[in-house]
Amino acid sequence: MAWLLGLGLIAAFLRLWWWSTGPVPNDIPDPGMFARMLRILLYRGVYRPSLQATLTICLRNDHEHRLVFTKVIDEKGSPGFTAALPRDAWMVPFFDAFRSELDRRSVRYRELTVADTPVLTFDFEQDFGGAYVVAQVLFDALGARLHEDCVGTLRHTVFKNVPRLTGVDHPAEVWF
Repeated sequence: MAWLLGLGLIAAFLRLWWWSTGPVPNDIPDPGMFARMLRILLYRGVYRPSLQATLTICLRNDHEHRLVFTKVIDEKGSPGFTAALPRDAWMVPFFDAFRSELDRRSVRYRELTVADTPVLTFDFEQDFGGAYVVAQVLFDALGARLHEDCVGTLRHTVFKNVPRLTGVDHPAEVWF
């Protein structure tokens, strides 16, 4: 009976340790690192009906100001990523300027209204350049520099090629 209690304590300790470590924010020193994180999202991100991998780009010291890319798989089975940017309270002063800059740069987006709140949605498919432009324009509008003031955090990604979790069989893609 004592061994069962011991195993329970070890399991509880490991679970607590796993929760406390969590995802680690990564610096974005250049466009190459941004693209690398998007590749990891595409090819090593989990894609299940109840769980999709995400890449969150946010200000280093303010996680409220963020852009979240979510992994999707289209009807042909190809991975891609989307993003949605609601007009939350923090976004109100920047929303119109951000949208007009996207129009000026001919970035494709859709504007939806969800619960009386405008939401800009982006379906990038595998367009790393489009995602980079959107992130850069957003953080420029906030008065921040993407490569100096922001970090990226990957959630729900795996280290190995596991097609049953990721929905993609891409053994050549490695972490770094």
